[in-house]
Amino acid sequence: MNDMTSTTETTEVNEGKLFEAYIQKPEKMAYYQQGLAKMTQAGVLGFKWHWSWWAFFFGWAFLLYRKAYLPAVGAFFAAILSSFIPFVGPLIAAIAIGGSSSYFVIKRYTDLKNTLMGTEQEKINAMYSFGGFHSWVIWVAAIVYGLIIISTIAMFAFIGGAASSGYYY
Repeated sequence: MNDMTSTTETTEVNEGKLFEAYIQKPEKMAYYQQGLAKMTQAGVLGFKWHWSWWAFFFGWAFLLYRKAYLPAVGAFFAAILSSFIPFVGPLIAAIAIGGSSSYFVIKRYTDLKNTLMGTEQEKINAMYSFGGFHSWVIWVAAIVYGLIIISTIAMFAFIGGAASSGYYY
């Protein structure tokens, strides 16, 4: 009986170390641990809504920042397609991304964890390598969103200028 308890404790310690190595932000550990606990039942990961304000406001950039590449591409195209539905479309896309992004980050972790082989330290090193975040995404997102804001302002200025000049096409 003592061996079973020891094995369970070791597995939990290993899981915690692996997850910390993957997340790499101590201030975000509680948030992602809560999401992992919510989404995992009987050792199987399933989709559960877990809200992220960062994902709501920054969508594809948040997923790219967290190295969830394929979901980032999907969120990017969802944002573009949703923009064709005035006002409501982008809001719906932002809500969907805000509630589902944590699942994609955690799914990437569990997929990686299930494929790792080697010693505990080798697994932790691999999680540290493949997990974490991209700092450069902050700059890319700032440039992209800045260009969107500038082009939107320019478009409204052009439309407003054309309307006030008396030229109508």
